[in-house]
Amino acid sequence: MKHGVLKEIQEPPPKHTLKPKLVILAATWLAIFAVACGGGSSSTNPPPPTALEWFFVESFSGQVEGFSAPSGHLEPIPGSSVSFVPASPSPPLTLLTAFAVAPTGMFLAVTASTAQGPATLEIANIASGGAISVTPLTAPVANAYRMAIASQGVIAISDGFSTIQFFTLQNDALLAGPAVQTSVSPQDLAFRPDGNVLYALNAGGAIAVFSVAPDLSLQLIQDAPLPLVPGQLGGNAVRIRLNAAGNKIAATTLDGWVYVGDVNGTDGTVSGITEAQAAPNANLQEVVLDPTGQNVYTDDQDNGGIYEFSTAGGALTALPGSPVATPLGSMGMETDSTGTRLYLGTPGFPSSQIVTFSRDLSSGKLRPLQSHAHGLEHCVIRTVGILANAYYATSLPTGAVFQSLCPLQKSDISRSST
Repeated sequence: MKHGVLKEIQEPPPKHTLKPKLVILAATWLAIFAVACGGGSSSTNPPPPTALEWFFVESFSGQVEGFSAPSGHLEPIPGSSVSFVPASPSPPLTLLTAFAVAPTGMFLAVTASTAQGPATLEIANIASGGAISVTPLTAPVANAYRMAIASQGVIAISDGFSTIQFFTLQNDALLAGPAVQTSVSPQDLAFRPDGNVLYALNAGGAIAVFSVAPDLSLQLIQDAPLPLVPGQLGGNAVRIRLNAAGNKIAATTLDGWVYVGDVNGTDGTVSGITEAQAAPNANLQEVVLDPTGQNVYTDDQDNGGIYEFSTAGGALTALPGSPVATPLGSMGMETDSTGTRLYLGTPGFPSSQIVTFSRDLSSGKLRPLQSHAHGLEHCVIRTVGILANAYYATSLPTGAVFQSLCPLQKSDISRSST
C-alpha cells in the first residue's frame, strides 16, 4: 500500500503567518528556518535553546496528529489532532491520498479525495508549539498520487503517470503553478534540501533528476537507471528517499530489491547505484536512510521485518541478524535527527501503534524498545527535521519486547497516511 508515512522535524522558532507550513520531511537543521513560501524572501531565526523533534501521523480517514519525542519517547502534542473531513451531520467518505510536511515545520499539506469529485489540496498551519490548525486554503488537484515539499515551501504533486503539478503559498494564498509534463512515470518525489533539484522515481526502473528553475519549470539533467542483475526483471519501483545530508538516495521495489546511490553535491546527479535483494517475496513499500547515509532500512509490508543494510564501500551488505521482526503491513517509517531512534507506524485492531527502535550509531543495528498506541486503524508517520518516510504494519511479532506507552483513546487521535 502506498499510504502511510512517518516524518520527523525539529521544533522551529515562533512563526507568525501560515505561509510556509505543509509537509514534514526535512533535515533537522532546516526546521529552524521560517521561509516565505511565495515571494522568495526569507527570514532566519536562531534555533530555540531546547529544540524538539516532531512526528506527524495521518490516516486514510482524514485525520492528522503530531507527536514530540523528548528523550526519544513519543508524546502527543496538545492541539495537534485535526480532521480534514468536512464538518457536517453526514460527511462524505474522505480519503487522504497524499501527505507531506514542510521542512521548515511551519505547515503541512494533504490531498483529500471523495467519491463525488477530484482530489483537493489542503493546507494546515503548524504553530510554534506544534499545534495544527486547518486553513481555508485549498486547490483542486487531478489524480494526486505523491507529494513533496521543498524548504522554500514549493509543493510538488505527481499523478503517477506523467504530470507533476506545482503549488506555492504567497500572501496567504495558495497559488497553482505550472503542471509539467514529463517523460517519466513519477511514482515518488523528493526534493534536494536546497529545493533546486527534484528527484522522481520512474516506475520503469530509473531515477529522473530535474533541475528546478525559479519559475518552477523543470529540466531533465539525468535519467539514472536502476541496475539489474542477470535474470532480474525491471520495473516495480515504488519509493525513493534522500538522507538528511542529501548525499545518498535510496529506492525500493515491490519485488524485494533495495538500491542506494551517491548524490553529487553540486548538480544533484546520482552515481554509483548499488543494489541488494532483501528477500525474493518481499514487498518493500518504504525505505529510509539514517541521517549520515551509513545505513539503509526497508520494511516488508506483506511479510513483516525491517531489513538492515550497511552502505560502506559502495556496496549494500546485510547486517547480522537482519531482518528485525515487525508487524505485518507497516505503513510509515522515519529516523530521528540523531540517528539513534527509528519509528514505525503499525496499523492494527483495535488500535494502531507507533513502534520505537533504538539504533546503534556504530553498527546500525536496530533494537525494539516500545510501542505507542494511538487508536488509528491505519497510520502513517511523517517527521519534520530530518527525512520523512512511510511504513505500515498490523500485528506485533512474537517475543518482541514492546512496552505500552501513553495509550490513547480512538476519539483522542487522528489517523495518518500517504
